[in-house]
Amino acid sequence: MGNDTSPVYIVGYGTFIPNQTVLKSKDVQVCKIRNFRRIWTGETVFPFVLKDSAFPGFYGLVFQVSPSRLEKLDLYEGVDQGMFTRDSIEVELLSGENLKACTYVPTPKTIAEYNLSFASDPDDRWMEEIRKNSEVCSHFPQLIQKLE
Repeated sequence: MGNDTSPVYIVGYGTFIPNQTVLKSKDVQVCKIRNFRRIWTGETVFPFVLKDSAFPGFYGLVFQVSPSRLEKLDLYEGVDQGMFTRDSIEVELLSGENLKACTYVPTPKTIAEYNLSFASDPDDRWMEEIRKNSEVCSHFPQLIQKLE
């Protein structure tokens, strides 16, 4: 990921998408998140992702953060509480370029606690939450499209 002062790429698939701070960042790009499925049960204010190599994936956002901001995001995402791990994954930009980035994946404890499974949300209901933010949709229209 680089040294302690190098920016880190983060993948936003849930609460980072409608967050206005993401819109203000100059380096935000749409990316394809392959081999994962976004799951939102409606019981939380945020979705989760589950690994699924048979699923085409979905669109998300990738952006850079400083190491100090990354520490704050880790706290926000509950990494210290064992809710998520920050995993390095490969995403594909719309240009076709592949990029290593970090994303937050629920731990086995979280998966069990929230009873997460592919059947929990077969239709990616989080897209409906994204649709509620017209500014995000106008900047990143791919976010409300299915990835084939």
